[in-house]
Amino acid sequence: MKKKKNKSNKHKLKKKIQNIFLHDPSKEITIKSIAKKLKYKGPSSQLYHILKELEKSKTIYEIRRGKYTGRRVKHQEKKKGSYHRLTGRVDQNRSGAAYIIVDGLERDVYIPAKHLRGAMSNDIVDIEITNTKRSGKQEGRVVRIKERFVQDVVARLYRISHIAYAQPLRHIGIKEINIRLDDINEAEEGDIVLLKITKWPEKPNQSPIGSVTKIVNDFAEHELAELNILTKNGFNQFFPAEIEPELASIEKKGIQYNIDHREDYRDVTTFTIDPADAKDFDDALSYDEYDNGDVEIGVHIADVTHYLQNDSILDKEARKRSTSVYLVGRVCPMLPETLSNDLCSLVQGKERLTFAVTFRITPENKIAQYWIRKTVIKSNRRFSYEEAQEIIEGKRNKFRKPLLRIKEFADHLRADRNRKGAINFESEEIRFLLDEKKYPTDIYIKERKDTHLLVEDLMLLANKTVARYIYEKGNGRIPLPYRVHDEPDLDKIADLALMGKVLGFNFEFDNTNQIRKSFNRLYDAAQKNDAFQVLEKLGVRSMAKAMYTTDNIGHFGLAFPFYAHFTSPIRRYADVLVHRVVHAYLQSEPVPYSKSKLEAMCAYISRRERLALDAERESIKLKQAEYMEQFEGERFIGKISGMIDRGIFVSLDNGIGEGMVPFNTFLEPFDLHRNGFSARGLASGKIFALGDRVQVRVVEVDIENRKINLEMVE
Repeated sequence: MKKKKNKSNKHKLKKKIQNIFLHDPSKEITIKSIAKKLKYKGPSSQLYHILKELEKSKTIYEIRRGKYTGRRVKHQEKKKGSYHRLTGRVDQNRSGAAYIIVDGLERDVYIPAKHLRGAMSNDIVDIEITNTKRSGKQEGRVVRIKERFVQDVVARLYRISHIAYAQPLRHIGIKEINIRLDDINEAEEGDIVLLKITKWPEKPNQSPIGSVTKIVNDFAEHELAELNILTKNGFNQFFPAEIEPELASIEKKGIQYNIDHREDYRDVTTFTIDPADAKDFDDALSYDEYDNGDVEIGVHIADVTHYLQNDSILDKEARKRSTSVYLVGRVCPMLPETLSNDLCSLVQGKERLTFAVTFRITPENKIAQYWIRKTVIKSNRRFSYEEAQEIIEGKRNKFRKPLLRIKEFADHLRADRNRKGAINFESEEIRFLLDEKKYPTDIYIKERKDTHLLVEDLMLLANKTVARYIYEKGNGRIPLPYRVHDEPDLDKIADLALMGKVLGFNFEFDNTNQIRKSFNRLYDAAQKNDAFQVLEKLGVRSMAKAMYTTDNIGHFGLAFPFYAHFTSPIRRYADVLVHRVVHAYLQSEPVPYSKSKLEAMCAYISRRERLALDAERESIKLKQAEYMEQFEGERFIGKISGMIDRGIFVSLDNGIGEGMVPFNTFLEPFDLHRNGFSARGLASGKIFALGDRVQVRVVEVDIENRKINLEMVE
């Protein structure tokens, strides 16, 4: 009887969905919107499967992941004598061809090199779709370059009589840059220089024009590699001269403030906890006690906006950068050192201006009251994570009581967050020991201690408190750059569940709660099973990317309905924006940004964040390659982390690197299973599967291309 009832319910649900599209066939509707319209409360997997059935019967059409329409959409439609135009970002490969990443399109659009019109990686272009194959793969051509990405280039300078030109040190899509002799700035033949592109050609076969901004002959080889990583991703280690007058004025004024406009915390116990090699301290914790047993715990954040005036030259440069970039052994800062390492940094024993969220906590770890306000502090002690950990573990120190009480509260916060379904996103953080020349001498996985969790928990609390405060006080009408994390795409989760089934893990995804629980079960299982470690990494990749937007949809991973970044304004421009909005509201002043302007900035800083992550990952791969070069010919143990048509990827133990074993190095041909989970030898029947422990030999290390070539040891 139960099966018949379920079948009947499914049929009714299918009819209701069909009626939605019959009413307005041209409307584009997401899965979430369909569920909302139907007031559907059942398992999301059932809704997903019904939509797939309707799509298969050509009743509805999926125009992109998770979005459907009742009208068939042709990818190649002529409009006013031309092909359908789209705008996207270029992802160019070494062959010269490229794929255009278009928001909303499930598949990237392929563009042959001859149809790129000189566009390069990360340029924003308008394209026309010229061909759609049966497989759904689309091809096109660039019709206009809207926005050039490359601004700075590391190159070698050449002079021929009255002509100067430069050739980039690494392949970036530009072969040559012309330079006027007036713009070589004392550079000579053969010098390594940093160039700024001043004019792009109108025709694809012409060279751009640039000017020398810095001579970098004294840079070591690895420093030039790091500079290349930065410029390739749109970052510049050096600040422009235009900011110097404003910076000098700020430095001359120093710490100036009106104590009547700030809460005085200079005599309250306050300390910072940071990495041992940190130079910019943008958060501090304060601790005070009430007579009734309550305590006050404060999160004090560097008041960057006190110095960084909106739309000033310095502010525009910070906005352009949007984030600090943390390469291995080098930081490309968002703010100049005068601010990041001095005036804004919460240095021990120095008066510093802060923006704080302070909490009154009961003995039961309940938040009885909180305040958001400008403060002035004087940090009593600068702790490294290791020093604070020693005190928590028993070392006698006058800060032991505050640290233990704050830890107790942080543990409570974490337990509460886990109860509400927060997903454990902990991943291995690779660290390097570097010699005096910045070459790696050792690689290890960072161990997360109680002090790391303590600081993280307090920062999360401050961030969500500020976001909730602004949302609720303004009834959702005050524009704020929320940090959001959307629910996972059901197609991707279905693929992950299929992979889990093959590997022996049951990933349930009937509803949001089940997805969260499945991710956390997977994290626990991965601590004991290498195959599940690989599945966990693939699971993280299947999740939506966190981003900034003024449209608050909550943070799925943290299980927070409201979340924003408030606690790192020295290194993130999003936090600067949040500080300005919150301060304006507290002062009953107009919010300094319209929703549309803030949304445009959110899109920009989200892109910059992704580029910074790309640069940081490439820096890690560079150092791994530098470290592994000494081990060519030696054997290592690792686990199979991925497979493609060309070979098997092996992640070596202890984070020392990942390399590929090409299939053509085996004594027999291998057949890669269509799901990419395993490969089978056609002669021996030997099977390699994701997560398998294997022994490999390092054949060659290609530092320039960050590649470690391996071979399997039988």
